[in-house]
Amino acid sequence: MIKGSTPFVPGPRPNFNRLKSQVPAASPQNGQNGQNAPAPATQSPEDLEAQIDALFGPQTQPALAHSSTTMATTMTTTMTNRRTLGDLVPQSVIPPRAGQQVLPLQVPGDNVANNAEARPRALGKASVSWKSVSTVITPASGFIAGYHGSLNPYSGCTFGCQYCYASNFAKDTKAQDTWGQWVQGKDNAAQALRREVAPGALNGKCLYMSTVTDPYQPLEKKASVTRAILETLLALHPQVKIVVQTRSPLVVRDLDLFQAIEKAGGRVQVNMTLTTDSERVRKLYEPGCPSNQARLKAIVSLHQAGIQCAITMTPLLPVEDISQWIVDLKATGISRYIVQDFHLPKGNTAQGSKRMVARTDAKALEATASHYGLDQAQAAAQYARDYQVWRSALKAAFPSIGEGRTGFQPPF
Repeated sequence: MIKGSTPFVPGPRPNFNRLKSQVPAASPQNGQNGQNAPAPATQSPEDLEAQIDALFGPQTQPALAHSSTTMATTMTTTMTNRRTLGDLVPQSVIPPRAGQQVLPLQVPGDNVANNAEARPRALGKASVSWKSVSTVITPASGFIAGYHGSLNPYSGCTFGCQYCYASNFAKDTKAQDTWGQWVQGKDNAAQALRREVAPGALNGKCLYMSTVTDPYQPLEKKASVTRAILETLLALHPQVKIVVQTRSPLVVRDLDLFQAIEKAGGRVQVNMTLTTDSERVRKLYEPGCPSNQARLKAIVSLHQAGIQCAITMTPLLPVEDISQWIVDLKATGISRYIVQDFHLPKGNTAQGSKRMVARTDAKALEATASHYGLDQAQAAAQYARDYQVWRSALKAAFPSIGEGRTGFQPPF
């Protein structure tokens, strides 16, 4: 630590054992991580959302505060003028016969493009824009090369994590430098998906949602673009396999669709990004994101409801107490984990950061230097040493933990 710097003082830790005790026990028929057919959730969606809502509001962006009554309505019905889940899928949830096309009379999400309330132009301090697209499936490459493709309901992300590599893929320097302050929604995503692939063509294929945005970022609560995509997959490709990557408790809202896809013969895994045990560290690197406690409660709720879940520590941020964190993680009952360190800019300096590559944004170095009270080069070196200690402890506790590209291979 350099002279005159303020020593790091751990902040208060959430009581994860109490957190676990608040979630109903899983039904023994569910099996580990929902390998067998999931049983109905022991809590109603309204109860689950109310619990998440109690944690979610005061610890995150003001734009995320919402009424549990409003969300309960969203949990059980689709948006205004949209057909219900029962209308979209036959009661038997049996795929169409070969050559038979069974299309819904109205594409899920049709009203997004024309519904001003679902298409705000601002969200808190962030600007919002909208565009129509011709395709929503991007061919898979890199870490997700084993997938059929990726789905990104939005461009940009108002969570605005300091380290987010996705900022390097923004369209221009201004968009890169203002990452977290804007988001662009794809208001016809569901319709585009319907046109892009024939009914049933995605059955058995594995999709990843999302790679360069969070599908459950704050705008999703109003726009439901992600939900419209899931409804379309369920209606036309009921045996699709999908991995959902998020850091938002809002994902609990779509539990009914996840369960319906599983019932139809598809597969779902929800990956919750949980990067540290420390709220102080989270606020340094992820100031606009939901709290660690809210995320953990959400993923435990989904796990207990029979959905296959994983916790992704990608990237792994500084950890206060690795031994206690392992105890807390084991208490969730989740056994699937993925860990990854920072992909630091070349030369470990902000000036060495390259655009249009999947590297950690240079702002992460500033946060890391602040955390350790060192200059950027020294902080990067200290982080690298600490990461090896945390990684070793996690691998000893969770021998099947995935790492890097291998960890992100399709899970089914």
